[in-house]
Amino acid sequence: MDAFRRLPWPLLLSLPVVLARFFPRPALLDARTGAAASHAVLLFPAGHLLLTPLSILADWLNCNSLGQDAAFLAWVLLAYLVLLWRLGSSHPSPRGGAREREASPWRRILLLSALYWLGAASFIAWTLFFPRATARIALDDPDLLAVDFHSHSSYSWDGVKFFTPARNIAWHRSCGFGAAFITDHKTIAGARAAFGLYAGSPPYASLEGEELQEEGIHVVILGTPPPVDPDAVGLAELIRLVAPASRKPGGTRKSSAGSGFGRGGGRNSIFFCAPEDWKRYAPETPARLAALGTPGFEIFNTAPKPRGYPKALERSIVGLARRKNLYLVADSDNHGYGYASCAWNVLRLPGWSSLAAPDLQGRILLKLHADGFNAVEPVIRNHPALRGASLLAEPWLSLWTLLRTFSAAQSLAMLAWIWGLWGLTAGVMRHSSLTSY
Repeated sequence: MDAFRRLPWPLLLSLPVVLARFFPRPALLDARTGAAASHAVLLFPAGHLLLTPLSILADWLNCNSLGQDAAFLAWVLLAYLVLLWRLGSSHPSPRGGAREREASPWRRILLLSALYWLGAASFIAWTLFFPRATARIALDDPDLLAVDFHSHSSYSWDGVKFFTPARNIAWHRSCGFGAAFITDHKTIAGARAAFGLYAGSPPYASLEGEELQEEGIHVVILGTPPPVDPDAVGLAELIRLVAPASRKPGGTRKSSAGSGFGRGGGRNSIFFCAPEDWKRYAPETPARLAALGTPGFEIFNTAPKPRGYPKALERSIVGLARRKNLYLVADSDNHGYGYASCAWNVLRLPGWSSLAAPDLQGRILLKLHADGFNAVEPVIRNHPALRGASLLAEPWLSLWTLLRTFSAAQSLAMLAWIWGLWGLTAGVMRHSSLTSY
């Protein structure tokens, strides 16, 4: 135990932070290629930097897959067992002492156990439910726009009740979005409530959409849904009603009133949420939907369950979209859990900031169909959902990747925390040893 205490913990903890500076990785990636995102950087406000270890761990949990979250909880439990072992070995049961002396180690163990689990539960609750300073995307050209094509509000049956349309807007603005579609499940009431709700600087537009699940397949309709019951027409007919029916020469799509476009711009679009329930649909489903006329695919989704879908499936859909000239998006699918964004979509729309929400929505949808694969750069945080790594090694491998994306300010803040906590702990222990005599 004395040897354990004599380990140079500050140096050991500082080593990976320093080493990571020699093996840097981009913080933002193009989800289609895995290369560094163009025209976009990630900014961290002062509040985020001040709490760097807590903020980064909270961001990491927000972007995790279910497997990564399970691995994190396994380490939380393992750390608790180590704590119990240390408490037990440092307080052996006295022989022949008073009953109060025998009971005191157990009281201490129970007290520290309660504090440990209270602290863990409080941190997870803070991560999931409480607003905090969060990283935001910054674009180097005023003609570029960051959009979220798939998010929810309290109007969704599975949305957090306090995540109202107004809070949805506030969250998107804090993450650097210039526009976002509210796509609640089988309702556009939340989107309609938010449409035109925000008017301020910098410009922001809350746009309209809806998420449906047909034949076990999740699809998102952007813009005004068709005036039909989707359950009555089926998925194939729904795609035909919403998606453009034909293309111009060279791979771009025509605009026609009968194919989902209104006079003056795009009226609606539909895309397949590939990461959702990928175990339930057949491998040929993406190609079948593309053949039916689906103009786009969601290839990245921040929700924990979709984060675990196979990399091979993702690559095959990227290849399919490239061949068919279909647009690809990466979305938050935020239901009100967590305050970090892990995905943005960057579009080039000159003059977008001067457009009213309905006009901006039309311009976005028209661009998706006109430009296809090149319409959007889906940007994601460099946070791999590692597959095949052991349960206990996985968190450390992904956290090492995260350290390599740190800015100089983040690395300095992390080192300040390590050495500051070490100095505080050493001071407390020294004070305790002096007062014990």
